[in-house]
Amino acid sequence: MNNQITWNGKSFWHCTSTIFLDSIRETGLGTINPSKDLKLLKYLYAQVQKFNISAQVLDIHRTTIEATMAQTDLEYNGLKLNFRHDGIYISASQQGAIIYACLNKVGNEILEKCLILLSLLIVEGKYP
Repeated sequence: MNNQITWNGKSFWHCTSTIFLDSIRETGLGTINPSKDLKLLKYLYAQVQKFNISAQVLDIHRTTIEATMAQTDLEYNGLKLNFRHDGIYISASQQGAIIYACLNKVGNEILEKCLILLSLLIVEGKYP
C-alpha cells in the first residue's frame, strides 16, 4: 500500500455517503452536524468499558471511536488521516474519502460506531 498522500492543491473531499446528500443540497455542508452530540456514543463506550468487554471488532475500531468522541484528528503511523475545516472533516485524498464513505453502512460514523458498541453489549447480554 502506498503511504504517500497526494493532493492536487485544489480539491478537498468530504467523507460521507449519499444518505445525507439531500440535506447537504438543501442546507449546505456542515449546517447539520451530528458530531456535536456524542452523548449516545460516549454512553455506549462507557458501558463497554464498564463491563470490560473485549472483542476483535473493538480492537479494530477503538482508535477511531476514541478520536470521534474526543473530536480529534486521526493519525496512523505518523500520517494525519483527516483534516478539520470549520467543524467538518475533509480529506485531501479522493480515494481515502471514497473508502471512508463506503465503510459507513449507515451513512454516519457516529451511528456506525454506536451500532458496533451496541452489538457488543447485546452479544455479551449487558444491554436489554
